[in-house]
Amino acid sequence: MRMTMDEIFIGDQTAVRRITGYLETLATVTKDLNVLLMGVQKYCRPDTYYNEVRPWFRGEDSDLAGRKWIFEGLEDDPRIQKPTELSGPSAGQSSMVHVLDVFLGVDHQSTSPGKRPFMSRMQS
Repeated sequence: MRMTMDEIFIGDQTAVRRITGYLETLATVTKDLNVLLMGVQKYCRPDTYYNEVRPWFRGEDSDLAGRKWIFEGLEDDPRIQKPTELSGPSAGQSSMVHVLDVFLGVDHQSTSPGKRPFMSRMQS
């Protein structure tokens, strides 16, 4: 995306051809991603995922039952801190979403004072 923005400032015929090439590549990648993502349903029905698999991924801080996670072995290494944010999985934890955000130049802002943006927290 950054290269495309640079090309826009140049604005000559060569730049237009390059931008066209970038957009054609993006369209191809987007179509490939669509096929790949839609293929997931072939092997995992959405109701099976949401009702049987996803509950096991729910984090301690988003578990409606208030169950606590037990981290075995933390006491063996004092350098390892107990995780404090354990939200369940979301699209924000998919590396694909992060790559698209970087490509598109998306800058996530924090919605809470003194707290890093959600996407930044999911990257660590």
